[in-house]
Amino acid sequence: MLSLEYDPNVGQLCQCDPSEPCGGRELRYWRCLDCFLSATSCASRMVQDHALSPFHRVQKWNGAYFDRASLCDAGLSLHLGHEGTRCPRVSAEEAGTVFTIGDLTGVHKIAVVSCSCFGSGDLVQQLVRSRLMPATMKYPRTAFTFALLQDWELDTVQGKKPLYDYWTKLVRLTRNVDVNADKVSRHDDVHAVKLIPMQKMFESFSTATRFFRAATRKRQSGQALDIDSQLLTKYPNLTYAGSMLLVCPACPHPGFNMEPGWEKLVDDPRRRHVITEVLAKDGNFKAYEKDKPYDPNDRSLCDGAGAFAPEAEMKALLDRVTDAPEVCKGCASAEKMHEATRVKGARISGVLAVICARHVFYRPRGMNDLKKGEKYVHLPLNANTTELLKGTRSSMMPGCTAWGLSLTRCCHESTFSTATATTRRTWRTA
Repeated sequence: MLSLEYDPNVGQLCQCDPSEPCGGRELRYWRCLDCFLSATSCASRMVQDHALSPFHRVQKWNGAYFDRASLCDAGLSLHLGHEGTRCPRVSAEEAGTVFTIGDLTGVHKIAVVSCSCFGSGDLVQQLVRSRLMPATMKYPRTAFTFALLQDWELDTVQGKKPLYDYWTKLVRLTRNVDVNADKVSRHDDVHAVKLIPMQKMFESFSTATRFFRAATRKRQSGQALDIDSQLLTKYPNLTYAGSMLLVCPACPHPGFNMEPGWEKLVDDPRRRHVITEVLAKDGNFKAYEKDKPYDPNDRSLCDGAGAFAPEAEMKALLDRVTDAPEVCKGCASAEKMHEATRVKGARISGVLAVICARHVFYRPRGMNDLKKGEKYVHLPLNANTTELLKGTRSSMMPGCTAWGLSLTRCCHESTFSTATATTRRTWRTA
């Protein structure tokens, strides 16, 4: 390992052809840590080899040892729209805009030169086409590679790692010897930008992850390809317009995955379970939000398109029934549970969700925030709160199958039935 700290070819003339930019006249002082078995080379060769790998970590010999450097020091610029080459409509004197870009190899400063060809789009579109997610849609100066964001998403889902812990790892990878490196990291580059404010970069990284996740969900759900024009035309009552949540493919949905003549099974007690949909609804009081200052301009990028109901509609509904008295009387267990689930100092005490009990698929618009514990007003078992019930049903229509709803907070109303065209739906408490 000690032999890796030195290269006998350091200081010798490079082996570039006379036709190449350096003409074989530069000295070999540079090496790349991310290219496999990379030999020392001159600055011109380093720039040429990394036109499509601008975020590799490089080192430069300073006369005593290999010191950390940047590809910007060697003169590399990131050109958009032409596979790493300069746009023919951009002059050679154009230096580009200095960007701070996060990658799996760390945080880098690099000059970005956009494309000026007709139809190339604005800077944000060019960045995304280059697999870079900007942290803002107006005048971006910070971006993160898709490779980094995909690694973060997988790490978060599999390892349950908080965003800040992942960011701290990236900061240490960038500059691990600095004190308080998670706040400020020193990084030299050709534009004489000496400091990268890591704390501000974390805020940008947090925003970029939200942009990336929302765009990914919209693409995967088919909404980016206008799937509603096909799906809602053939199956108008299957889901909501704009929904990015996957509908359970195994639960019975008339007209979608049920054979003609299924109505005959309604009166057959031995086979009625085949067309019965079983839902479960429960609260999670560990997912609470403390009552502390927050950004009032922080808005959802997928309001009403996922598991949560639209915020404006839910707020309007709760405002109408906020003062409704609790009617659960005569059940000591329910009252104790209600008090135990009240979190002090919390703006939101938890969430309430509806899933299909057999296959554990979350219902589109079947989640809502809880205020002051699991109050009865949040449960869709009252005639005054049927809007909530509609938010949990993907096939709520005349002629639908019978279905059961399992709950723990409605012991005062053991059964609740509504008539439909062909059958009755019955709720039973768990």
